Amino acid sequence: TIQVLLFGVLAIEVKRKAPDAHTFLEMVDVRWGTAAHLVFMFFAFCTNTLVTAMLLLGGAAVMNATSGMDKALCSFLIPWGVIIYTFAGGLKATFLASYIHTSIIFIGLVIFIMLVYAMPGSCEPDQQCDQLGGS
Repeated sequence: TIQVLLFGVLAIEVKRKAPDAHTFLEMVDVRWGTAAHLVFMFFAFCTNTLVTAMLLLGGAAVMNATSGMDKALCSFLIPWGVIIYTFAGGLKATFLASYIHTSIIFIGLVIFIMLVYAMPGSCEPDQQCDQLGGS
């Protein structure tokens, strides 16, 4: 989509103008000073906290729906699993786990798409709706 294209253009321009910057907070500090840097850092921390909480609770809800495990217990155990494999394997383990999880998701999506759309006679919308459990 257009957002991805614009982000790519913006990233190239930022790298041209500030090749030593690693984060957007460094650019804010250079451009607007320490006060703006602290404000942006506070909002970035709040955003990271909210996104982490949403991912954790979403994972806990999935585990609860699939296995019946308590959401509070899932919310406690999911971070410990990440801590253990990161501690044992470092950054390499984190990248490997992300790659494996993404591969599992893509394999599941391909299987689901093949089951829904590639079955004989599934080209009609009424049959697709029936196969998905609709009325």
